[in-house]
Amino acid sequence: LFTPSVRKSAGCPWVQARFLSDNLFSESNNLILDKLFGCPYNFFMQEIKGKNISSSLEDYLEAIYEIYTEKRGVRAIDISKKLGVGRSSVTEALKTLAQKHLVNYSRYGVLSLTPTGEEAAKNVIERHKVLYGFFKNTLKLDEQEAQENACRVEHVLSEKAFRSLIDFVNNSS
Repeated sequence: LFTPSVRKSAGCPWVQARFLSDNLFSESNNLILDKLFGCPYNFFMQEIKGKNISSSLEDYLEAIYEIYTEKRGVRAIDISKKLGVGRSSVTEALKTLAQKHLVNYSRYGVLSLTPTGEEAAKNVIERHKVLYGFFKNTLKLDEQEAQENACRVEHVLSEKAFRSLIDFVNNSS
């Protein structure tokens, strides 16, 4: 699913998520959102503002989970390389995730996801896979555009809208 030529890392750059919230979910796209998900723009904006975890932190959880499944151990340097961010950014993100009880972290040790963190990471990955499939197969976007859009939307889609999308895709086939 994640080919290096299309998507450099498993985690989506937070800039893309910010770009999405600034542009895709604009007032002009209100009708599209309402048609696709039954949820207008204002619903999505409230959902973004009310989140306990930012899209950037979701990217870290996703990266940690994917590194762990590949290597069975995760270090800060692994995350830095996978997401293409500086070590200090990784350290700050890990501190925040540890405060939220989503990762087990010590400064120089191997880190791991807590059960809650693992569940959150799997949720982001599931959203990405479903959205990618929708963009690629239903909307007929090319692979790169489907990946980029899935990466952006996975962070802002409400649970209700996500379940509605799954029902829509299942009933369309």
